[in-house]
Amino acid sequence: MTTNLQGPVADLHHLRAVLTSLGDALAQGRLDLVTAAETNLYAALRAVRGSCHSGVDPATGAALRAEVLHAQAALDRCRRLGVSLTEFVRCSLMAQGRCGAYDRTGHEAIMARVGAIDARG
Repeated sequence: MTTNLQGPVADLHHLRAVLTSLGDALAQGRLDLVTAAETNLYAALRAVRGSCHSGVDPATGAALRAEVLHAQAALDRCRRLGVSLTEFVRCSLMAQGRCGAYDRTGHEAIMARVGAIDARG
């Protein structure tokens, strides 16, 4: 691994590190760290955007492609972990008889328990 990264390659490497940290926070269920990662992610994305506007040296093309692939893999991991966490929360709410949605009055909608009968006269 190259230790003297510069320009867009260094910015993508930093983005990948931020995404990896975010994925670790999701995997550990550390929502405080997920929220805290927002600022770092924003800064890393701004840096990548800025460095891409300055152009890319053809000599760094291979390193740049490798970092793009690594960053994409880290992003895919975050996406999968985020979907898993969302499903876990949804299932937990359903098990509690709550659906996490709101009715027309703005109150949390409560789901009927499984097997409950709604008999109205």
